[in-house]
Amino acid sequence: MPSAIRALKGQTVIINCLYSNKNGEQLRIKWGKKNSAQALCDYTYNKNDAKYTVWHCKEHANITVDLSTNSSSLTIHDLHLEDSSVYFCQLFIEIPPPALMAYGNGTRLTVEASPTVQLRAETLPYPHEGIQLICISLEFYPENIQVSWFQDGQLITNGTKNGRLCANTDGSFSIISFLNLSLFDWNEGRNYSCQVNHSTLSAPITEMISAPNEDVKDNKSLTWATVLRLMILVVATLIAMSAFILYFRLHTGKTPLDNHQARLFSSCGGALQQSRAFSLRSSGY
Repeated sequence: MPSAIRALKGQTVIINCLYSNKNGEQLRIKWGKKNSAQALCDYTYNKNDAKYTVWHCKEHANITVDLSTNSSSLTIHDLHLEDSSVYFCQLFIEIPPPALMAYGNGTRLTVEASPTVQLRAETLPYPHEGIQLICISLEFYPENIQVSWFQDGQLITNGTKNGRLCANTDGSFSIISFLNLSLFDWNEGRNYSCQVNHSTLSAPITEMISAPNEDVKDNKSLTWATVLRLMILVVATLIAMSAFILYFRLHTGKTPLDNHQARLFSSCGGALQQSRAFSLRSSGY
């Protein structure tokens, strides 16, 4: 038998066993796994009486026996993570007596699981106004995994955070990664992607997201409308200030700035006089 097999959750695996049976009239083949008292499959064959040829299997396993090649195979369907174990076949030659028994060294089956990746965007509540991208990697095994963020194909390191690794009831793991964006960056229309790499993958899984076109258009329209309103406000303010200055000069011969500077100088002079008076009193003059 092969010494080790690796497979993915949900797949089907076949484990083979070769045996020697030269003179046996009735033989029995059992398939089991380490630390389990019950056999997965049990096959009994009597070459002289077909009614003694019986077999049964439990769970999601099947057994095949090829008497011409003295071989047997155990097939396990729809693998689960808990199917990871050491599997072995046992051969019993029950007739003629004395009964003989032999068994193999075993095959170690390791079941792994590839991650399922989901990516979505959520609006952050006040006062943290912005967008949070959430990348969820679900039900993978083993636990080592790499999650990276990209903006238009460029790696992002600022604003990213990974949550803690969560253990699931079936032995797999899940993890959440976050990317926080300002509303301005989000509405720029850039493409953001979450890339997940795991030992079970032949290539990384990449999920991509960007602001809906309607949001980008609305944001650009809002930006131009805001700029236009500000320009109108600035022009109106300048016109009003010019008219006020002209009116003030025609009636007083000075500008408001001249009066404001005069008041400042007057205040400074008063303060200076008070300071001098205090100095004179302190010196006794």
